[in-house]
Amino acid sequence: MPPEARIFLAEDFPPRSEVVKELLEDAGHQVLLEAKSLEEGLSLISKAIKGGINVAVLDDGMPEEDDGEQLAKLLREGIPGIKIVSISSRKVGYVDVYAGKEQLEDVGKIVTSL
Repeated sequence: MPPEARIFLAEDFPPRSEVVKELLEDAGHQVLLEAKSLEEGLSLISKAIKGGINVAVLDDGMPEEDDGEQLAKLLREGIPGIKIVSISSRKVGYVDVYAGKEQLEDVGKIVTSL
């Protein structure tokens, strides 16, 4: 992964979203697209594909379980090689890296290491 990732962030809890965004930007990455719900995320898929997104940082439950998986599937279909990072409280199998809520403070470093 280049030092500066171009990120799609999907998290439905605004305080957590702001913290994650700040951590990613402090690590030198760009958060280009943000979604607060599955519906908003789905509406941003084409922008992600056209916008050079190379990393998605997703919450799995927004608020339903598997919302993140739906986004990840569409992003992988449209962006070959995209890396998916989960920031959910439960481990999920569709991601490249699990950075659960307990590792949130390391999310910038985790993305850098991809």
